[in-house]
Amino acid sequence: MLPRFLQSLSRCRLSRFIFLWAILTFACKPETDTMPSSSPPPPVYFSKNWKAGIDFPAGAELNGRCGIIPGENGDLITFLSTNNGFLQSISRDKGITWSPLKSKFTSDRTAVPIFLAGRLCGAITSEKIANGGQLYFHARKEESWTEPSPIRDTSWGDFSIYTMTTDSLDNFYCTWGDWREGNPDIYFSSSFDRGKTWNANVRIDDDQTGQEQNECRLIATSAGALYAFWADNRDPETLFDIYCSSSSDGGKNWHPSTKVNDDTTHTFQTFPFAVVDANGILYAVWSDYRDKGASGDILPNIYFSRSANGGKSWSPNIRISAARYEHNLFPALALAENGQLHCMWTSTEDYIRSDIFHSYSRDGGNLWSEPVQVNNNLERVPQRLIGGSGPDAEGNMVLGLLDWREGQPAIYLTKTLAHPDPARVERKPQRNTTSPATKPVLFAKPGETLFHDDFAADSSSRWEVESGTWVCQDQTYIGYGTTEARSFAGSLFWQDYIFQGRFKLDPIDHRSALLYLRVTKDKEERLRYYRLSNYFRTGVTLEYFDGKTRLPLADARYPFQKDRWYEFRTEIKDGRLNHFINDSLLIATDKLTHLSRGRIGVGAFFAPAYFKNLQVTAVK
Repeated sequence: MLPRFLQSLSRCRLSRFIFLWAILTFACKPETDTMPSSSPPPPVYFSKNWKAGIDFPAGAELNGRCGIIPGENGDLITFLSTNNGFLQSISRDKGITWSPLKSKFTSDRTAVPIFLAGRLCGAITSEKIANGGQLYFHARKEESWTEPSPIRDTSWGDFSIYTMTTDSLDNFYCTWGDWREGNPDIYFSSSFDRGKTWNANVRIDDDQTGQEQNECRLIATSAGALYAFWADNRDPETLFDIYCSSSSDGGKNWHPSTKVNDDTTHTFQTFPFAVVDANGILYAVWSDYRDKGASGDILPNIYFSRSANGGKSWSPNIRISAARYEHNLFPALALAENGQLHCMWTSTEDYIRSDIFHSYSRDGGNLWSEPVQVNNNLERVPQRLIGGSGPDAEGNMVLGLLDWREGQPAIYLTKTLAHPDPARVERKPQRNTTSPATKPVLFAKPGETLFHDDFAADSSSRWEVESGTWVCQDQTYIGYGTTEARSFAGSLFWQDYIFQGRFKLDPIDHRSALLYLRVTKDKEERLRYYRLSNYFRTGVTLEYFDGKTRLPLADARYPFQKDRWYEFRTEIKDGRLNHFINDSLLIATDKLTHLSRGRIGVGAFFAPAYFKNLQVTAVK
């Protein structure tokens, strides 16, 4: 199940970088290959984050796709992909002021805008049907759009994340994960009329073992060469590796693929990203699980390699990040006009939800600066890198972040500076791996038992399955699914209670055990609830879901392990909550103010989670 986990994770997170970093390199023209320097460059400074004057329209629901890209004239273009198409705003002063949002595309299906070489070239929509589906491209025609043209030359088989690029002649190229042969492979198509029609699909990967390939990235050079990078599972001894292939005839034929990472252990390499300079030198980064952290667990770091011969061979891999406690994932790479390489990635090293970190190299990737944090929000809320401008000839950039510090998603920006910004205040790192020094906010005493289920009869009749698959086995309630699995306890509603029991993470594909509190529905029958997510080896997060967006409320580190039972006890009274694991208080908050009552529930994030001895007790 783990390879499918990686694929699912890439669907929901790798899309943050699809539209930005491939186009950041369109104007980058270093003159020569850079020679190694003797010492790492100093880290860059980032300004205090400022909020962009872009108001999210009332009633619009983000579908996860939004971004900021540089325009042809140095402008910044932001787009919000919503349930009603996508909206666009432009800044002509490097993000200080923004034009009113305007609708640029509407469709019955979710639309993803395609920006190539700083221009809005079209949009991609997708349609899933039984046993397959289709990708459609809508080319931009002045202020209107052409009729959708199918990219796949078959509707058989599922498909996954896709990426597009263009060359200097305005030819369009697209790759995606494709299941038409029964196993996920990397497929390619081209359009020589700016997306109106698409040519016969070509399979890129040359794996003959029937294993999985996914997470493809595609880049084009000014000389007309194409390069594809992807995560490849052809060797079971090394799990997933990063592979590369090239084409010199517009994608009709692809050269034999080569392995980029030099690690040969039984571990994962995922989420590749690459750029190419004017001399054809390739630079690649990816998430790599070869190293162990401070606790002895394997942690993903960001690794780098380069090729000076068109991908035929690759340099010894270099680690950019330095994970000791948590994950570094989803790298993006950009090339400045002076040859500097800039790498950004998502990290949970200092914060359980996510921060954005940056490092750069001025010698072609041999030495990298010390990683620095891009966002400086004092509130512990998620961050997503959604794009920006540059880097220019001096390596200066304006970066955009999707930020939840006000309880709702908003766009914030930051820029690189030559000196530290005195207005910037840094958040203190949260690197503890045990429970924080949290004090209870309520002192609950148990009363009468309101609900109890030990699954002694191996029956789930008292539970209503909302999503996923749920089974009873050996007095245990087990849930899993292709998405988040949820199951709620009958039609029982409570206001103040103690919810307790036991949970265990799957021994093979260990993810998260979920606890739902005060579950109810709004007028549109959309679920609303509080959710405690107990993540493998990471910790616990508490958030409120209002039917559209998630509001982070609290979090705590905790080293959950696989295949081990944990006792939990969650106390709720008058909008206050205490959450215990094995009698250790992890979260204490008084922020449960949105819902006064509702059901309880349990859940699993893709992989199985196990529950038993679930009980609800009144609070005195």
